Amino acid sequence: MLATVGPIGIDLLKFVLQLSGGCLVAWLTVRWALARYKREKTWERQFTAYVDVVNALSTMRLMTGQWIDDLENHRSPSSRTRSLRRERYLSAKQQFEESVGVASLLLSKESATTLVKLDRDLEAIGDQPDEHGVRMLEYSYLDDAIHALIRQGRSRLA
Repeated sequence: MLATVGPIGIDLLKFVLQLSGGCLVAWLTVRWALARYKREKTWERQFTAYVDVVNALSTMRLMTGQWIDDLENHRSPSSRTRSLRRERYLSAKQQFEESVGVASLLLSKESATTLVKLDRDLEAIGDQPDEHGVRMLEYSYLDDAIHALIRQGRSRLA
C-alpha cells in the first residue's frame, strides 16, 4: 500500500503522525501540570489551615498561661491588661471555632477529631469555683491539642 501512495503521501503521513504524537505529548503534559498544581494548592491550603489553628490555640494557651501566672503569684493586672488579654483570647477562640469547620474539609480525619474533641473538652470545663484548676485544665487541653496537631501536620504534609 505504501508503494502506491507516493512520496507526497508518505510525507503527509509522517506529518500527521508527528502532529498526533505532539498533541498527545502536549495533552499529557498539561494534565500532569494541572494535577501537580492542584496537589500543590491543596497542600498549601492544608498547611495554612494547620498554621491558623495552631496559632489560634497557641494564643489561647499563652493567655491562659498568663492568667495562671497571675493567680499563682497573686498578681492583679490592671483593668486595661485584663481587657486586652480577654480580647486577644476571645479573638483566638473565635478563630479556633471557625477552624473546626474547615478542618473537616481540609485536614486529616485525625486532626479534625482532635479539634472537635478539644472543642468539647473546653466546653465541658464550664464555670467552676476553682479558677486555678479550671485554667490548669484548659492549659493542659490546649497544650495536648497543639502538640497533637503539630505531629499530625508534620506527618500529613511531609
